[in-house]
Amino acid sequence: MMVKRIALAIAFSPRLEANLAEAARLRALFNARLFLIHVGEHSTADDEVLKKLFQKYALDANNTEILWKDGSTVDTILESCREKQIDLLVTGAMEKEGVITYLKGSVARQLGRKAQCSVLMLTEPSVNPHPFKNIVVSSMDQSNKANIIEMALYVARLDQARNVSIVQESDLLKFANLSQEDKTLEDLDQVREHFVNEDTKKLNEILSCTDCGNLHITTHHLEGKPGVGISNYAREQQADLLVLGQSEKKLSILDRVFQHDIEYVLANLPCNLLIVQDNHLN
Repeated sequence: MMVKRIALAIAFSPRLEANLAEAARLRALFNARLFLIHVGEHSTADDEVLKKLFQKYALDANNTEILWKDGSTVDTILESCREKQIDLLVTGAMEKEGVITYLKGSVARQLGRKAQCSVLMLTEPSVNPHPFKNIVVSSMDQSNKANIIEMALYVARLDQARNVSIVQESDLLKFANLSQEDKTLEDLDQVREHFVNEDTKKLNEILSCTDCGNLHITTHHLEGKPGVGISNYAREQQADLLVLGQSEKKLSILDRVFQHDIEYVLANLPCNLLIVQDNHLN
């Protein structure tokens, strides 16, 4: 598990310095090379702004590269990430979106849905960034569950997190569908218990094979609509990072109308969000 190439999508906005400070912290944390991707026109004044920020946050040509690009913002950033074989794409993201922006998809949300690398969405970037100390991890039963947990613990070890909560979610819709199959309440309780036990067994197997270091790890079980429960839990726990896996299917605008589990989280971010992509974490 390694993060060696980090990209930050930048715009010359009021959040530029905060986003760059966060990316500089992550670059140092992972001992990675940082790529800054700007799509659109830029001026000599912009160059001067970056020059000053580079000096302030100890960035130079040895550890950072600027990519000046033209084209469609989202497609160009994604293509740049593929070209540079980026492991982690960092982007700022507002906690909430208006209805129209949400349905169309903000740049940050589109990157989170479409990127072929892991994506870190920062809701409140700071010029004085802090480590992630309270991390919540969704361990939905996906093919990349082990990689999601491994990535979360990798970040937690580096940041010396105080607590990592690994949450198993049961989809009550599955049980509702089973209730239509002439099953008794006792049958449904047995099915629910079986699902929970299987999830717990898989989780324990993953944790036994993963370097947990000296981390304080707790496990929890939630029942309800996947995405809703984990989002509410992260907010209640005042988490500073929520980690979940990329959807195993390509998301479309219909998933924003008839929401997919990840869309509930994207619609109203409870905290910083790390979306783990499976294909580069081997």
